[in-house]
Order: sequence, then C-alpha cells, then structure tokens
Amino acid sequence: MNDNIIKTQRTKHYILLDVVITIFAWCGFIYLVASGFARNFFNIYHMPVKASIPEAINSLLFYCVIMIILALILIGWAFYNKKRFRVERRKRREEIGLKTIAESFDLDPNVLEALQTYKISTIHHDRDAKITQISALHR
Repeated sequence: MNDNIIKTQRTKHYILLDVVITIFAWCGFIYLVASGFARNFFNIYHMPVKASIPEAINSLLFYCVIMIILALILIGWAFYNKKRFRVERRKRREEIGLKTIAESFDLDPNVLEALQTYKISTIHHDRDAKITQISALHR
C-alpha cells in the first residue's frame, strides 16, 4: 500500500474529519438503498410485485453503470497525472548568495550578515528607506 498514486501528508484532524464524513456518506447510502428495497419488498405503493421487481433491478443497474463510469474517469485521471508528472520538469533555482542579495537591496554586506545573525532585531532606516542601523534584541 506504499505505492499510492496520490501522496499527501495529512494531519490527524483531517483524517478524523475524512473518516466521519465517509461514515456519514455510507450510512446515507445504505439508508437510501435499504428504504428502496423495503418499499419494493413490502409493496408500499401497492403495485403488483411483478411490476416492482424489474423497476428495482433497472434502477440498480443504472446506478451501477453510473458508478463504473465515474470510477473509470477517476482512475483514468489518476493514471494520466501519474504519467504526466513522472519526470520533474522544473529545475531547482540556484542558491542566491549573500553578495547578490546585498547588491539587489543596495545593502552593506555587514548589515545583511547582521540581519541573518539576529533572531529578533530592530531595523533603522534613513529618509531614503535605506537601512542605516540594526539593533539586536535577541540572538
């Protein structure tokens, strides 16, 4: 079961929510099917029994055909995505160095190093929005 088509990390909260919704949906499905059979079996509509049985079988066959079509669409879509994303088409970007960042933001490399060193800091700017000073609050 480790070779799933769709791989996601889910928290326990979402797993529990998924289980509750699934149980609720199955209970609703079983109720609807059982009530349909009960109506036909106990002949609530006072139809002749021979007339109600083929109607129930036709309804079940129709539901089965719809379920098979939807399952084939879902499985086909999953295999299509598995084939499509088999190869990672995106390339990882190059690491950006401190020198490049300093040049991009017009910073002194010492100021940039101070920004990375301190966990919490106060940054002082001049009128042109350039960083003038960094005060360390917490290392």
